[in-house]
Amino acid sequence: MSGDIGKEKLILDTTMNRYQLILLVLRWAKELEKSASGGKISLDELVNQALNDILSGKVKPEEIMKLSEGKKFTKDGSAGKEKELEK
Repeated sequence: MSGDIGKEKLILDTTMNRYQLILLVLRWAKELEKSASGGKISLDELVNQALNDILSGKVKPEEIMKLSEGKKFTKDGSAGKEKELEK
């Protein structure tokens, strides 16, 4: 329970734009899912880990944004090259 209170405080105290934070958390969760070795991790666990990594400074927003360069996400969550989406 105390972990939730700490996370809630981090979210409320962050100076990061909350909409940007959501996008970063989703992108980092996708990266974590790719790197998960063998085991299936629930979406809830991935999002919590991504949120913790970003808010604690373990991973920098700039690093996550570099992973997404040249890609644009569609409504279904898939990523593709910008040229392909502009058709």
